[in-house]
Amino acid sequence: MIFNKHILLKYILIIWSVFVFAFMAFVNKPIVVGDGYEYIYMTEAFIQHDTPDLQQSAVEIAQEKMKKQNNLSNFPRVDVGFFVSEDGKYYSWHFWLYPMFVAPVQQFLHVFHGNELRAFGITNALLYIAMLWVIFCFAPQKSRYLLTGLMALSPLIQCIEWPHTEVFSATLLTMALVFWLRKNFKLAILLSALASCQNPPIIAFTILIGCMYLYNVYKQYKETQKIDLRDFIIVGLCALPVLFSPLFYYAKFSTLNLIKHIGYSDFNLISFHKFLSYFFDLNQGAMLYSGILLFVFIYYVIKNLAHKNFKYFELVISLVSFVLLTSTTPNWSMGFTVIRYFLWTYPLVVFYVVKSMDVEKQSVLSALLIINMFVLCCINCFFSTSFLPEHNMLSKTILSHAPYLYNPEHQIFYRRTNHVGYYSISNSYPIIFTTVDGYARKVLTDKSGWQSLHNNEDYIIHNNDFYNKELLKFNTNNTPRYINVYGNDIEKRPTILNIDKKIMFSDINESIQGLSGKESWGRWSNSKTVRFCLKFLSLNKRSEAVAIKFAGRPFVNNKHKNLKINIFANGKQVSVWNFNTEDKTKFDLVISLPMSEIIQNDFQSELRFEIDDPISPKELGLNKDIRKLGFGFESIEIMKGNKTKKPK
Repeated sequence: MIFNKHILLKYILIIWSVFVFAFMAFVNKPIVVGDGYEYIYMTEAFIQHDTPDLQQSAVEIAQEKMKKQNNLSNFPRVDVGFFVSEDGKYYSWHFWLYPMFVAPVQQFLHVFHGNELRAFGITNALLYIAMLWVIFCFAPQKSRYLLTGLMALSPLIQCIEWPHTEVFSATLLTMALVFWLRKNFKLAILLSALASCQNPPIIAFTILIGCMYLYNVYKQYKETQKIDLRDFIIVGLCALPVLFSPLFYYAKFSTLNLIKHIGYSDFNLISFHKFLSYFFDLNQGAMLYSGILLFVFIYYVIKNLAHKNFKYFELVISLVSFVLLTSTTPNWSMGFTVIRYFLWTYPLVVFYVVKSMDVEKQSVLSALLIINMFVLCCINCFFSTSFLPEHNMLSKTILSHAPYLYNPEHQIFYRRTNHVGYYSISNSYPIIFTTVDGYARKVLTDKSGWQSLHNNEDYIIHNNDFYNKELLKFNTNNTPRYINVYGNDIEKRPTILNIDKKIMFSDINESIQGLSGKESWGRWSNSKTVRFCLKFLSLNKRSEAVAIKFAGRPFVNNKHKNLKINIFANGKQVSVWNFNTEDKTKFDLVISLPMSEIIQNDFQSELRFEIDDPISPKELGLNKDIRKLGFGFESIEIMKGNKTKKPK
């Protein structure tokens, strides 16, 4: 029975390995995220002149390949992430070991005229597959199947396509864990040392298992009065990769850590709140990618501590060290679904949980953990909001209905509320999260920012008592804090569009509630509610009504056949638009507004579009666009016959 199960799982793993490799090699469309361009340029540098120093020729060749093979453009500044060394050459602040691994794969693709950007996905896929087979073949017999399943369904699946180091470090660390369990210290130290070249916090695990090896040597010496000098030297050589990065940067920049040297790592940034945020933040915490696995891990840590069972506690110590060391970075909100540092912390969680279990007796828990990771894997692969700096559905719901329950790190709130890909919070207060109806629910601000809100043209304060009460709570040092808002105490004014002639939505630079960024033709709705205000600069006041024409395109297709939009003006419904797949793709749609109401509202009219069932192209399997599309606004104009001289 055991033999048959082993054979079955072996064939499943073969099929899965072939699928992952084939998908990355032939199907997947490469993407560039995060620091991806740095690794792309370094890989090209290795191919062109066998060194990681960045030269203009390598940059031009890499960009030309990306343009031709992947239709990419608008490349970021080349000097971002690269610095001039003491010998006048450019080197990245990220180490070059991973690009050196990718370079041979890219060369192979070049020879056979393949898409060279796929080299990163293929390399990551090979590392991922190698990790699974190492677990399946060398992990302890009782736990190898559960370990293989949990690592196969790990968060790494979603980022195999990234030109990034997460898969590199996580897979090497996982293989190191397997050999550590087998007491093969040479391979364990070598693999973890290599992993630490790209993500230095992993050095903590390398040091721990190195100390364990030294302790074993000491015990052996106490018993036999002998030391295996040859073995000792080999282990020392295996540990040498931990020195590759610091020695390289010392030789080139006279510093052991270039990232810390330029001020991008600071131990003063470590805090207990940030530590908790790593695991439990509603936007990017580890729990989003581990579910009940994380809580089972916490349960076993507490249980084993209570029983003074410190077996495998090196994994817990390593995990805490990883989190504390990564907390030194100021870049804590990266726009991904989950904090990406967890991708190489996840193996520690898995191995500790599995080794704390009695796998044979706890088959129900084992099955539950596999199902948990399978469900999370599907959710995060098909419905995630990666790469966009915005609040996810969970955090939006909490912030809209119970804002006091979610108090994230300020950087996370700033970037995801303001939809910015960088963190520069100075002079940016107040930062305000509003509901789809435009009412404030949570404000991050200092005292001066809160005071400025009273004269802010973008917001209306309906409750001055609430405003004054919160103002008194600020201390003298102007420390930023969160303020929870309820009801309609603070309301965001809709964006005002001055209309005299035809307006193209592709020309509007202002943020409009419910609309995504502008494109060459216009702007898509990205919410159930679109809201803005029209200010009429010239009208024929003798007319009974003003006819306004919208040009646009509904998001309907064979997989999303119907769309309904209710239109409101100053709170009253004025029209309904219905679309289906039998209609044409572009429309000119007219709504009529009573002149008397426009005059009464100082020649303004607040329009609100309520869109039934917006959906993303990714949910429909069309592409990777995760915006909730409904209607694409192209232009707006007053119909002929309504215009006359400017009203007084």
